[in-house]
Amino acid sequence: MSAIENATKLKGEGNTLFGQQKYFEAFEKYSSAITFDQENAILWANRAACNFHLKKYLDASSDAKKATTLDPTYAKAWGRLASASQELGSWQLAVSAWKSALGSLPAQNLSSSELKQKDQYATALANAENVVREREGRVAQTLNYRDGTGAGRDKLPWVRAEKMLPELRLMGREGFNSCAWVIVPAAKELAEGMEMLKDLKTHTGPGGRQMLLGRLGAIERITNAIIREERVFHISDPNFQDLYRKQVMFEAQVRNAWTDAGPESVISEAQERLNTKGWDDVRPALSLTVRAWIFRAFLTSGLDQTHGPAVEFYQNAVDLLERGRKIWSNVPDDQRGAVFSETFVRGVKAQLVDCYMQAYNSKPGKDADFPLERMATLANDLIEDAEKNMPDQNASPGWDRDEINAFYLYPKGTGYAVKGFYHMQMAKYMVDGEEDIHQQIVNAAESYRDAAKSYPHDDEKRYWYYNCALGALWRGHAPLGMTLPVCEVIREGLPKMRRIWEHSQLALGGANMAFKATLEFEEDVRKEIAERRFTEDSCASPDFACDPKK
Repeated sequence: MSAIENATKLKGEGNTLFGQQKYFEAFEKYSSAITFDQENAILWANRAACNFHLKKYLDASSDAKKATTLDPTYAKAWGRLASASQELGSWQLAVSAWKSALGSLPAQNLSSSELKQKDQYATALANAENVVREREGRVAQTLNYRDGTGAGRDKLPWVRAEKMLPELRLMGREGFNSCAWVIVPAAKELAEGMEMLKDLKTHTGPGGRQMLLGRLGAIERITNAIIREERVFHISDPNFQDLYRKQVMFEAQVRNAWTDAGPESVISEAQERLNTKGWDDVRPALSLTVRAWIFRAFLTSGLDQTHGPAVEFYQNAVDLLERGRKIWSNVPDDQRGAVFSETFVRGVKAQLVDCYMQAYNSKPGKDADFPLERMATLANDLIEDAEKNMPDQNASPGWDRDEINAFYLYPKGTGYAVKGFYHMQMAKYMVDGEEDIHQQIVNAAESYRDAAKSYPHDDEKRYWYYNCALGALWRGHAPLGMTLPVCEVIREGLPKMRRIWEHSQLALGGANMAFKATLEFEEDVRKEIAERRFTEDSCASPDFACDPKK
């Protein structure tokens, strides 16, 4: 049997399995067929469809792109590339692919199936274009809110924090218990990366070929900043998205990084390249690949508010890094790259855990696409990792406080906060009267308090999570003897916190109103206690509810 005959036979078997919704088995058949006929666009497009149904959208995009390269007139391949791009949050690419899908259909005398395709593609294109417009609006809002060069600069948390550094230094050891030591260097590294984006130029080379020329390292600086402290991220250039996209293209070309493949393919190809080119070639390629995934997830979640695709990119990054740490366990970090360091991986895991919670919350419920049980597992693993590897600062004086905060305490705080959210959700979906409801609420309050204690005394998250703990206590009808001390902690800490975070996104997005309500509640019930209408054994709660997902 010839290679083409083998490919045709396997393709037929794959089609049968696909029709039975056995997508993994169909994927295996199409993959085998491709080994016999690598130039067959239909095989690549069919495997893309399998990956799509398996929710491996990056691999689906890669296969569909291969199919369109082999046959640029293949409408279904363009449609599958567009669908995968949407799931990955790549809406500009989706718009372009939907247009290509429409352009690949016959101009006239369309069959009934082609007419149906045309209607589907046209509707999908209109939806994608609408998302792009909405995204541009969100970018504009980000520019207005966080203009790093405009009149609102003095309100930015990192600007306020930097002005406090001389005062904090004079305070000695006590002054190191401040979030300023994390946020200031993170903001500076972000600014360096953003400035480097502006240096990228388009150069016309020999034969009129367009080339990108710029400085390497912008993506490294930007991702370092958000891994250390994501709250510093802001956009002060309306052309940021285009600049960033071109910078990734430029660095990927120079580094020979992977732009489409998933973790399995990247690891496999990296091992092959190591045998011929060594770590000096592979290290920067792996670093850029991982960092591009991380920042793509960050933007998709933050700007598009589409958290599902972001979870996939974060998970891809974690999978590649953890596999790489095992495969190349004997290779020191200075050879395999900083992205494989324990602290960097923990920082990515913290972002994954937080994004997973947001993905669940976008469509919550017992049968959610992002199950609560998985969320709890991710949170517990993150907490355990941070606590188990916490350095002894007395034995290791080289560890700076900002490193401890950014890569141990903050991730631990994220893990406990997500645990608090998990327990509140579990209580919400239990049947009234179940004994475990009260225990879930108690667990939520304890988790939120543990999260709060993971942040410095002037960090907004410390008091936000105390407020979330308070909300859980109110939900559990805790006596005032338990809730008032938490109110007191919040009241005493707010002035210190507001010196930095008074105008933060969290503050303006609802935290200021929640804190105000908490203080009014405390004042009212203390008055009631003073007038002997309440005792510390009384149960009371305000008219507002804490929103633990913030």
